Amino acid sequence: MRLPLATMTLLTMVLTGLTLIPAVDAAAHGLGHRLLESGQATVFETSYSTGEPVAYGEVLVYGPGEGKAEYQNGRTDANGRFAFVPNADGRWNVVVDAGMGHRHTFDVEVDESGRVVSREVKQGTMIPALLGVSLLANLGLAGLLLRRRRA
Repeated sequence: MRLPLATMTLLTMVLTGLTLIPAVDAAAHGLGHRLLESGQATVFETSYSTGEPVAYGEVLVYGPGEGKAEYQNGRTDANGRFAFVPNADGRWNVVVDAGMGHRHTFDVEVDESGRVVSREVKQGTMIPALLGVSLLANLGLAGLLLRRRRA
């Protein structure tokens, strides 16, 4: 059974649109963080991309050079905030798990005095997801054009 080119093009566009739904849903539930000014403690708050705080999310803090052994663990408070006091300078890794696959990882650079010197924010996954969908759509359209030329 051979479908007309217009039908194939429409089918490709519909399928491409359907593949975007999970990417948009994932971006709508992304997590982010914001470091807050404080004394000796490193304080941050986490929230969903909607602005809602990650209440009682699981937190794991890994110190510089500690490998898989966590320095501290706990949960965010009702406002999505968590604090820890670094005992060494270097790059600290923080993992926040809000459950249901919502996980956010970021690094905090701490100097000798225990103060945060860099604030790294990891980007979300929306752009790579859209690039992947675009690649699939372009490959599908290229296949249609090649098929049309052969006919």
